[in-house]
Amino acid sequence: MPLCYDRLYLYRGFHGCPSYCWLRIYMTPGQTVVLATEVEDNPGTSITNMAAGLATEVVRVFHLPLDTLVWIEHYPAHLGINGGAGLPESFDLVTFTHTAQGLRLPQWRRLSQTEVETFLSQTLPPHWWDATRRHAPQEAL
Repeated sequence: MPLCYDRLYLYRGFHGCPSYCWLRIYMTPGQTVVLATEVEDNPGTSITNMAAGLATEVVRVFHLPLDTLVWIEHYPAHLGINGGAGLPESFDLVTFTHTAQGLRLPQWRRLSQTEVETFLSQTLPPHWWDATRRHAPQEAL
């Protein structure tokens, strides 16, 4: 599946708080997959807490078709406090209710990396969300 967008994406979190995530958009005529990755130094609202608002905005900004949209949240593995046990990497398929006001009522279902790669028809390269690749976000595909 062709990768059409691969950048840091800036969005407004709760109370207008500046927030950002790493956003990848893959598109074919029959399917659009959005992979939103929470970055460790996001100063604002998480991709999970802003799921409906973020998805609504991304669909609007990039003119994505709702009928073929697959939204996946990704959290990289990270260490706990003082190097203790942290959280493992995770992927979740997020589905929404479509309303006139946008996407609402998100529901999450855990996915394996293999399931994500099946959606994309390709393997995910290691550390593709690396923060060292940040640059100004694009406004449209």
